[in-house]
Amino acid sequence: MKKVLCAMMLFAAAILCLHQNVSAAEGATVTVNGDTLQAGSDAWKVTLDISGDTKITNGKIRVTYDSSQLKLVSTEAGSMMNGVLTDINDPVSGNKSEGEAVFVFASSTELDTNGTLFEMTFQVQDSVKDGDSVTVSAKTEELQNNNAAVAVTDVPLNAAVGRQSNNNGNNNGGNDSSTEPQTETASNNGNNGNGSGSDNQGGSGIQTEAPSGNSNTSGGSSTFGGTSSGSSSTAGTQSGSSTVTSAKTGDNTNVLRPLIIAVIALIVLIGGYVWSRKKKK
Repeated sequence: MKKVLCAMMLFAAAILCLHQNVSAAEGATVTVNGDTLQAGSDAWKVTLDISGDTKITNGKIRVTYDSSQLKLVSTEAGSMMNGVLTDINDPVSGNKSEGEAVFVFASSTELDTNGTLFEMTFQVQDSVKDGDSVTVSAKTEELQNNNAAVAVTDVPLNAAVGRQSNNNGNNNGGNDSSTEPQTETASNNGNNGNGSGSDNQGGSGIQTEAPSGNSNTSGGSSTFGGTSSGSSSTAGTQSGSSTVTSAKTGDNTNVLRPLIIAVIALIVLIGGYVWSRKKKK
């Protein structure tokens, strides 16, 4: 009888292990914001901002835009990046083809997710006229707090020429910008860039990328901060529709161990029951 009772207790413990509560990881939102877009402008300012209630230490963000509409003039780290190790691969430095820029950062301390990560300045091409729409999109390929992945919602900037184009909501009326989230990602995605080469790990922990070609997709994988990740981005004008994937839960439960315990407990339970029946006979 004691064996049966012990087996029942083991079985109950295994069931409790299998039904542990799963806590959702905190998330962040990466938003592309911009000044009012004017036709013929040679200094259109665009910022890559982040918000949320979590902490971050490192990340990698790929920005894409239509090279027939915009030409990247300069890039620089934002106010959040003071004292943070950063690496920028873009057409200005010659590491990327026009239409794509990759921003990487790594901090030795935890950062609040409220502020500007990077700033970009574009020249508006002569083909862009009043009434046209211009899109600048961000794809967060990796965002972490130390070794824990942070779920991300990316919000693109869809700007109409001559109208306020700030996603923060400081609009002066008649704004055609889209504030719908484009993607929600974790740290591991498929790698589909806009003609980018393979990513290489730098000795300082900041990842650098090889110069890009003219192909539409890039193979290879990237490693940053010890975590393997790919990338996914689309260049050119995008619609305001959103594509959302599941956020990471932060649950790392090993289900194999409680399953083994449950099977063993069940075997002992059945054996104890059969033994007790034979003893009674």
